[in-house]
Amino acid sequence: MVDQIAGLDGSDESDGWIERMDRMNRRDGLDGWMDGWMDGWMDGWMDGWMDGWMDGWMDGWMDGWMDGWMDGWMDGWMDGWMDGWMVGWMDGWIGWITLSSYSSRLATT
Repeated sequence: MVDQIAGLDGSDESDGWIERMDRMNRRDGLDGWMDGWMDGWMDGWMDGWMDGWMDGWMDGWMDGWMDGWMDGWMDGWMDGWMDGWMVGWMDGWIGWITLSSYSSRLATT
């Protein structure tokens, strides 16, 4: 029976079943309702959501967050840490090496 309904047994029963489903859809107005729903609400929702909220989110929050994070934290961190700590450490280390080598030369003369 299921094979006949699905049309898997090669019989003509599947044609009758499809025709009955088409008649029921037309009778119940499913074709009109479903098409109207897809064209109207679904497309309108997708357009509104994608154009409105999603694009606004991407333009606003995401770009703002990326700009703020990259410009603020990342550049600030890189400038602060690299310029502050690394340069200070390198200057201190080079100064210590220079002072050590100068001191050792003074001790040998």
